[in-house]
Amino acid sequence: MLVLISEDPRVSHRANEAMRIALGVVAGENEVSIVLAGPATHLLDEDTDELVDGDDIAKVRTSLRKLGIPFHVEAASVPTDASWNADAHPVTPIDAGDRRSRDPGVPLHRLLMAGVLHLLKRDASPLAAPVIDAMRRRRKAQ
Repeated sequence: MLVLISEDPRVSHRANEAMRIALGVVAGENEVSIVLAGPATHLLDEDTDELVDGDDIAKVRTSLRKLGIPFHVEAASVPTDASWNADAHPVTPIDAGDRRSRDPGVPLHRLLMAGVLHLLKRDASPLAAPVIDAMRRRRKAQ
């Protein structure tokens, strides 16, 4: 399952809710990939006081780190602030244009429907393609 988060945690509780859902799915022993797009990258800010539901975000983030769940982060949205991701949570940068392994004949919305939970609107869905491709490669390798 892929959880794509694009809401700004500084102004909306939705980003935290999506991360909590991902943690719940992981607790059910399911594979989950979390993609942070645009302002959602602020979920990894060191200072959670500036985030809506900041205390809860810190707890969920810690649980995900302990479980070894990485965040796939839109490379263009990574903050330059040195305090970003101060907890050294595993991060995999992704590029919306990186679709090398995706069959161009398969529409992206079909990929998103294949075992993917796409939460929280906006135009971030192209970021899901590289993560979905990596998930497929891992499954084939097993």
